[in-house]
Amino acid sequence: MHRVKLIVLFLSIFSTYSFAQINNPDFEIWEPVFSEEGPKYWDCDGLGFDACTKVTIDINNFAVRMDNSLPCVDPITSEGKSLGNGRLSQQFKAPSKEFILSYDLLIDSLDAPATFNVRLMQIGIGTALHIEYREVFEGNISHHITLENEVDSLYIQFEPKGELKQNAAHDCDRGYISGIIDNVKAETIVSTNQIKKHNTKIYPNPSNGLVYIEQADAIIEKVEVYDSLGRLVKHQFVSTRTVMELNLKGNANLYFLKITYLNGAIDMESVFVQ
Repeated sequence: MHRVKLIVLFLSIFSTYSFAQINNPDFEIWEPVFSEEGPKYWDCDGLGFDACTKVTIDINNFAVRMDNSLPCVDPITSEGKSLGNGRLSQQFKAPSKEFILSYDLLIDSLDAPATFNVRLMQIGIGTALHIEYREVFEGNISHHITLENEVDSLYIQFEPKGELKQNAAHDCDRGYISGIIDNVKAETIVSTNQIKKHNTKIYPNPSNGLVYIEQADAIIEKVEVYDSLGRLVKHQFVSTRTVMELNLKGNANLYFLKITYLNGAIDMESVFVQ
């Protein structure tokens, strides 16, 4: 089976957090279409209005499920029903010639042969990225995108696609794949030479969950904590100019701390919680 090599980058290390210029990246804005709800600003092509289904991640977060289930019609009753065949796409403004494209992907159902396709296209020029996922998967994916030319407009597309099975009796006898997409972002990259150390002390490291940050020659504005998958797990503004306490008790993990100072500089540190 073909395995896709995924390049996973820690956004907390290599990128700023300027807002992505993709409309509604978190799929939390919805609009009604023929009594169905769809993600606003996104185009959903499919055989039914439920082709891109709203699913609940948690009480405050929603995402989009797509699948490629095509109707296989009974030759006697001529009955068949489509469960979606959704293809989600949107045109957006490129943040720069070099940027990070990231998204959360969950493929939780697969009957091969089938693929979940991610495409990034430069309108009128060609394809900048095409990735196929052929396995059950869950995680945050990041792609380092470098465009050869200045491009004002890009087109992003997510598409589950079934392939015809061997010895299939009908054209619709295809593999099945279902995936959930969330948190699509395009963010400008900051060079690592823009990260300046300010001799801030972080201890103990390794830690049992309580981490102390002692400021040195610059005043800290905020601290953001990311796990090993690049997910933001804690965001804390500093209320003291001396030593602050960071509570990371719960799960043993390697964490990355993005420390932002009032002067705009950034430090990146890592800490291991046992």
